[in-house]
Amino acid sequence: MVEHNNSIIKTKKLKKRYYGNTYAVNGIDLEIEEGKITGFLGPNGAGKSTTIKMLLGLLEPTEGEIYVFNKRLTPDNPRIRKGIGYMPELPKFPNYLTGQELLRIYGELQFVPEKQLDKEIPELLEEVNLYKDKDRKIKEYSKGMQQRIGLAAAFLGNPKLIILDEPTIGLDPVGMSDIKNIIKSKAKGGTTIFLSSHLLKEVEEMCDNVIIINKGTILASGTINEVIKKGTSKNVLEIEVDGKSIDKIANSLKNLPYVDELNISNGIISLTLNTKEDIRYEVSKLVVENGGFVLMMKYKNVSLEEAFLEILNG
Repeated sequence: MVEHNNSIIKTKKLKKRYYGNTYAVNGIDLEIEEGKITGFLGPNGAGKSTTIKMLLGLLEPTEGEIYVFNKRLTPDNPRIRKGIGYMPELPKFPNYLTGQELLRIYGELQFVPEKQLDKEIPELLEEVNLYKDKDRKIKEYSKGMQQRIGLAAAFLGNPKLIILDEPTIGLDPVGMSDIKNIIKSKAKGGTTIFLSSHLLKEVEEMCDNVIIINKGTILASGTINEVIKKGTSKNVLEIEVDGKSIDKIANSLKNLPYVDELNISNGIISLTLNTKEDIRYEVSKLVVENGGFVLMMKYKNVSLEEAFLEILNG
């Protein structure tokens, strides 16, 4: 774990044991950097939900320490949680309430002053694009609208940290885009966002940092690029050539000592390399020597999803 002086949450050797010697979380050192969007990734049963519940003070750790806003979180100082907004996975709300009634009740439960709620509620409804629906019953809200009112509830009181559990789950592309834009807008305003998600493409588009957890332990953490680099064991060079004999060119390339594998698909030659060195000049020269010339050559970009799977299977 790379330590930051501006960490908003930090854990030390955090553990949670449920039955016997079964650990849902097994000694993780987690750090959430202030002012960033951090994605929390892992397969089902990895320990994500248990970790989030401990960070919120809803579960007491078996071992280890949690620091929130540079103060240790313990059962006797629950008011630390006042600075944290939270939206659970697939939030459920009373169907008989309107959108603004819901926010009013949630704000009162969080001891947000009435005058502050009078100002915040219309602003939040506007921010999540629900102001025109503020007097509609929750039972009339679509799934996407319920996710958005859940976000607004998490934003009440202007918390410094917001924890979101699967904020875009089950939404159509339009709903996903709305939620992503709201989250990114909030982060631009200086709010720290910590979100758990199975949708790695969405995480890659939204997040600054990412943490990958499996079987209760952290496998990788850092910026998106750092984690992708850690999960990339294969270096693939893609080449498009113009020449009468692509097979002749391909055979020459295949014999290079740093080429482990060669594939041709839709006129693109893909070389899987056993070196991280830049060998594009040497490849270009070989293509020309075999009667062709290069139309395109680039190293294949690895997605967060590809890196994630490689790290899990590592």
